[in-house]
Amino acid sequence: QLIKFNVVDQVSPEITYIPAYSVDVFGEPPDFRHNLKYSDNYDDQADLDIFIDDGLVDYDRVGSYEVIYLITDLSGNVNEYTGKVHIIDRKPPVIENVKPLKIEVNQLLDIHQFLKIYDNYDLNVQVNVISDEESFDRLGYFEITVVALDSSKNSTEMTYILEVIDQTPPELILVSYPEPLHVYDPFKEEDCYRYVISLIDNYDDLDISDIKVVYD
Repeated sequence: QLIKFNVVDQVSPEITYIPAYSVDVFGEPPDFRHNLKYSDNYDDQADLDIFIDDGLVDYDRVGSYEVIYLITDLSGNVNEYTGKVHIIDRKPPVIENVKPLKIEVNQLLDIHQFLKIYDNYDLNVQVNVISDEESFDRLGYFEITVVALDSSKNSTEMTYILEVIDQTPPELILVSYPEPLHVYDPFKEEDCYRYVISLIDNYDDLDISDIKVVYD
């Protein structure tokens, strides 16, 4: 009696090594087959079919994503594996000086008036200004350090010289209806000071002696 044996391959092929990929955000997909290691118990490596699905990967958004690998041999045996691809941001924010750093004394420093700070990925960048001065309440030149930090912890640090100035004129308030001078009456300069109600300055301590009377 003739006995017939049907020899089959029911062992699925294997992927023995899947690299972990890191790709810069907005970059191109990597070659997922590069450095991939796989084999089968019977079929040659060249006869194995590998299907790679990276449809879950958003290359325009930072994060970690799964990549599906399907490997099939000539007998139709299939194995499924999951790999990882990390979309990363490695570029630090950019700081550009758009105009001289100069502020009025006692004014709060709004660094965005003087610097353009932006990032390749983040719309909002954390900005810190470091200075030995708690408040800019005196005239002079002061060193400040500006640190821009994005959500991926990339940072840029720049040092500038900030000039603190006083360009605000004093406020002099006089009486609205001064007593008129009579014709031929002698004029005394000190009489003008009687018309002063107040003298205020944003920085200097002023008094009546700081007022200069000018007349024809």
